[in-house]
Amino acid sequence: MTSLVGYDPLQLKCVTKEQITAAKEAAENVVVVNGKPFQYDADSRARISSVLASMDYDDTVSWRTKDNESVEFTNEEFALFSAEAKRAHGLKVRSVFERANELKGRLEAGIKVTERELLIGAWQ
Repeated sequence: MTSLVGYDPLQLKCVTKEQITAAKEAAENVVVVNGKPFQYDADSRARISSVLASMDYDDTVSWRTKDNESVEFTNEEFALFSAEAKRAHGLKVRSVFERANELKGRLEAGIKVTERELLIGAWQ
């Protein structure tokens, strides 16, 4: 009887360039600030900017992480969060872009790329 120990179905299924692009775009839209993951797509960036612009000095805002945890920020903390998220996003975009190019290059060279390699953790 054949053993299934170590069987990983994600390691068996090959992906396309389009799937790599979709995984890249999903990975780009999450940033980690102070150890917490935050959604950081175009809509989220616009919301952060708008909320920050509307805050008075003594205001606070409750923001949600990607995992739906509530985080309370003062005006100053939210401004720092915004700056840190922007920097983290820039670094993330660069590393994710390089990873996507590497995976697409492997495909072009005839080397298989699997679903396991597209999981979010693989883009860190």
